[in-house]
Amino acid sequence: MNIHNKIKYIENLDFGDLELRLCDVSMNTDVDPLLTKKFYEYCTDKYLKFLKLCVIYPDKKFSPDFYIDLIWHYHILDTKKYINDCDVIFGEYFHHTPNYSNGVKNKEPKIDDISYFYKKHFETEYNLSEEDYAELNK
Repeated sequence: MNIHNKIKYIENLDFGDLELRLCDVSMNTDVDPLLTKKFYEYCTDKYLKFLKLCVIYPDKKFSPDFYIDLIWHYHILDTKKYINDCDVIFGEYFHHTPNYSNGVKNKEPKIDDISYFYKKHFETEYNLSEEDYAELNK
């Protein structure tokens, strides 16, 4: 599958009832964060953009931020779907390697600066401002 078709596939990813699970208090569980719809949409959009960058730059090593990581974890939980999506998009399982850099010396190879590529392709900043964060949580 060529890059264009992989990007289209990513754009059409369906996370099923994940929005309900994370945004609806009646569906939310004790272990799930309760998000506003805007916050959920932001995280999901950012995760999809992350996947696109990983397709466009397969040799780069990008480290996801909290927002990407949140949706990625829930995507992985739907194991059959995640494995199928990975096979279509990457041709293999796309491994998630946690970064335990809180005070622990990171022995991972150099991480590429995702913010540069994010801005280049999506014409928006990678990092969320305090004002935007507050707006997403209203």
